[in-house]
Amino acid sequence: GMQWTSVAMSEVGVISGENTHAEFAEQISDAFRNAAKVIRPSVVNIEVMSQRPSDGPGNRASQQVNTGAGVVVSSKGYILTNNHVVGSTSSSIKVTLYRGQEFTAKLIGADPATDLAVIKIDAPGLVAATFHDSDEVKVGDWTLAIGSPLGYEQTITAGIVGALGRTDIGITDYEDFIQTDA
Repeated sequence: GMQWTSVAMSEVGVISGENTHAEFAEQISDAFRNAAKVIRPSVVNIEVMSQRPSDGPGNRASQQVNTGAGVVVSSKGYILTNNHVVGSTSSSIKVTLYRGQEFTAKLIGADPATDLAVIKIDAPGLVAATFHDSDEVKVGDWTLAIGSPLGYEQTITAGIVGALGRTDIGITDYEDFIQTDA
């Protein structure tokens, strides 16, 4: 139970003997808040308006709206997102930054085999995310996920890495996923 947890945590230097469980919980919360503060300016909301052709004579084309998230990978305006968000028939891509500014994006490239796409906006002061070596990730590491599920912008969830090297899932042609419950 709790006593075993505090002994194990102190043995690996996470908390000292003077810290209470409440103080330890507050330290973890501080770490999550700080991580969110760092990454949120690099995460964008994406809204794509596409024309869907009519499905028969006399029917008019309809508009379809897809939403998703992306991450700024360059202060020059390049944003990495999913191909399934932007697709290849998008007529209008709107990007909303963390503070609410909206920009029209241009599709630079898309790869359905990996479900990745790159879009670009012209905006000053963009904060690019910092990337780290995924080979350093270990099962059990804490992780945060931030995005726009169901259109809810800047949603953050936490979890741990559950597995590495997941393949044969059938989502993309090339698979080597990090599984997380975040």
